[in-house]
Amino acid sequence: MKNGKLFGKLSWIDLVVLLFLVLLAVVTAVRFIGFRSSEAAKNSAATTETTARVSYDITLRFLSVPTTLMQEPFAEGQGMMVRNKAFGKILSVEKEKAYRETTLADGSVEFVENAHAVNYIVTTRVSLEEKNGGLYAEGGDTVGVGKILTVCTRLYAGDAAVFRVEKTQ
Repeated sequence: MKNGKLFGKLSWIDLVVLLFLVLLAVVTAVRFIGFRSSEAAKNSAATTETTARVSYDITLRFLSVPTTLMQEPFAEGQGMMVRNKAFGKILSVEKEKAYRETTLADGSVEFVENAHAVNYIVTTRVSLEEKNGGLYAEGGDTVGVGKILTVCTRLYAGDAAVFRVEKTQ
């Protein structure tokens, strides 16, 4: 030991400070990892709530479906799919006029009937998973009023807005 330096390069004070910094880093890492794992355990406990599959009647609104299709795109008893997963059977189908936006010469906007499209209101019975206060289709999509679902049938694929969700008895 020469001039208070260990091995001629580090002093005892340098060694104590270095040891203190390493110890501080280890304690901080253990606390952080412990905090993270306790949070993960809490989240895991929250997501293991019981889930149940329950029957619901869902009303979907398809806007501006082209009338150029060879057959009706929706029919009672026909199956529907969301993300290539069975979604339910159609219970009822209603048609209503479709409108399109037209800009007039003065710059104002007017809605006029669209002769080449029709809106469909389709009610289907589906089995949804009730989990964490939400409703989920088999493909994992959240189902609720105002949600947009990409739905397909044998003759049509397109987006529909969820208009009504009602639990069946």
